[in-house]
Amino acid sequence: MTTKSSRYRPTMRELWVPFSPEDTMIFRFIQKINQKYNLNIRSYSDLYNYSISNLEQFWSECFETAGFIQSGSYTRSIDESQYIDAIPRWFEGITINFAENLLFSRDDTVAQDAKATKEKENGKIAVTQVGEGGVDVRHFDWATLRHDTSSLASALQNRGLNKGDRVFAVASNSYQTLTVFLATTWVGGIFSSTSPDMGIEGILQRAKQISPKLVFMDDSTRYNGKDFDLMSKVRKIVAELSKEASFQNLVLLPRGKHPASIDLTSKIEPMDEFLSCADDGPPSFERLPFHSPCLISYSSGTTGEPKCIVHSVGGLLINSYKEGILHGDLRADDVVLQYTTTGWIMYVACVTALLPGARTVLYDGSPFFPNATSFIKLLSQEKVTSFGTSPRWMFEMRKLGISPREIADLCKVKTVTSKAELAVPGAAGELVAYKPFPNVPVSFWNDILPQQSPKSKYFSSYFAKYEHVWAHGDFVSIHPITKAVLFHGRSDGVLNPSGIRFGSSEIYSVMERHFSEIMVDSICVGQRRASDSDETVLLFVQMKPGYRLTRELVETIKQTIRKDLSNRHVPKHVFEAPDLPEERCFFIMSLEAQGNLEASSDTSIHDYSGSISWNWAAGDLGDDEPLIRPARNLPATPCRSSLLSRAHIHSIKSRERRSNLVLLHRVHGSTTNSTQIRAQLWQSCGRILEME
Repeated sequence: MTTKSSRYRPTMRELWVPFSPEDTMIFRFIQKINQKYNLNIRSYSDLYNYSISNLEQFWSECFETAGFIQSGSYTRSIDESQYIDAIPRWFEGITINFAENLLFSRDDTVAQDAKATKEKENGKIAVTQVGEGGVDVRHFDWATLRHDTSSLASALQNRGLNKGDRVFAVASNSYQTLTVFLATTWVGGIFSSTSPDMGIEGILQRAKQISPKLVFMDDSTRYNGKDFDLMSKVRKIVAELSKEASFQNLVLLPRGKHPASIDLTSKIEPMDEFLSCADDGPPSFERLPFHSPCLISYSSGTTGEPKCIVHSVGGLLINSYKEGILHGDLRADDVVLQYTTTGWIMYVACVTALLPGARTVLYDGSPFFPNATSFIKLLSQEKVTSFGTSPRWMFEMRKLGISPREIADLCKVKTVTSKAELAVPGAAGELVAYKPFPNVPVSFWNDILPQQSPKSKYFSSYFAKYEHVWAHGDFVSIHPITKAVLFHGRSDGVLNPSGIRFGSSEIYSVMERHFSEIMVDSICVGQRRASDSDETVLLFVQMKPGYRLTRELVETIKQTIRKDLSNRHVPKHVFEAPDLPEERCFFIMSLEAQGNLEASSDTSIHDYSGSISWNWAAGDLGDDEPLIRPARNLPATPCRSSLLSRAHIHSIKSRERRSNLVLLHRVHGSTTNSTQIRAQLWQSCGRILEME
């Protein structure tokens, strides 16, 4: 990551000091490295510098310390002479299984491939499933989890699921979904999932790309106190997937109080019937090479259909050890609650909490039902020690004036994880990786070209921006004193309301499919002002002659997006615009400023619309600047991504307010020459659309 040094050095106040840092897992790890290599690592920063300066050695130590159940041997963890965009392979010679390492621990007294149940004893609780509002609490011990997963793995195997076959789950964050994930990887299959509240089109956009052999889907779902029957959606999905040669069946997961009626002539069968073909004993674990596919997650679909991101079995396991055990200090006596859906990558954190033998709490539903305090009480009720949440939840607690410690006894909570949101001094820059890391996605599913090919979707997504450097679209700053990394926003067109990431192209597909006869075009963007607690999704539409955007049409648009995609995709506001730029990779942000804007390297990108180039150029924009440039002046380059900023400019002299929609293209590279940037920005300035 490259940034400019900050000129501001705030006074720091010590908030908390750990009672005994020498008892943490990361401290023990540091001590082991110091003794083995005669080093003097004394801080987290020292460890970080060591890890990137001694890549092969650091990750070898991680692998050996983790004590995975595995077969084979390796000469070196990675070939450090290869650039990251060569996608070098890690731990060649090792074979390993995801489910085996989560369900069992290694018996160090025998061999590296010997299983044991230390810290995962039969009678110990492994999983707690909690319904919305903290009701319907069910506990499952390790013996039950191993038995249920092995039975499902056997059934999958007997139904012909082979190594590399895909299983797709449209299911809630439940115990059954967890067993589907583990059972799939038990036999060498590839698991993928999305939330059941996603619309049919969104589900099919993902499922059709990976051609699953089997689909597991909830028969109903519940959110915010309301029950939703999913059987109509089930039948439509089966009808579409039945056109795919690879699709075998959809297995129905019972979530409602009453069994769903099933047409037995269709490719739909209940879970209990599917399990009836399981053998009495567990199947053998299918150990795979370290780099073999294990999980497919999805991009937000900014530039088309969501990309199918393939994660390796070894990468998932070693990163779960590094993040969960070293960073998070997770142990066998911990209780983990990560609030998430199965459509978010954080779902992995719910599953991999099992790695050290911790208990994972699977919560399904709204964290604000039946009231804002019920979720806090759940943390106390289940004695949660590690809590993963979102900035939105924290903001709502603050907005409502709720102090969690006054609601419940939270003395057990030792770790709270969340995406950082509050901007602090420190220059913002793009987060990049210039050296390989073991959990790098191994490929995009159905990417026609090899990953290393500059024309492949994979290469274009991560490596096209900088030579031999991984960049995936996050703007961050590093605090000048604490060195904490804070995430300010996306540097691409990803929308992120309430922490749910999706791409504007998902909205466009709905608009084009349903409203192309009355609309010329549309642009969907995210608005995030400095005073906002969350991102707001806005949809701008250009109507065809003779049509107007009425309140009734706005409601129809929202209902259609909700039906085809999900409630989380619905824009908060829909506006009619007289004209729209022809390109689509834009943001619409709100900029509130007084007179001449003063922007510097200290300015948070949240304050000025999310563009570093805008930060440096904004200080030179005054009332005397020409605001209109013809659209024909839009250059083909350097427009890798762009900013569409709705600027509200207050004149100090007249206090007059005017509002314009300004199209600015972000300039490539890094420079502090605001005059140069300003010139480049105005050269690529498009039409100004008067909105007020």
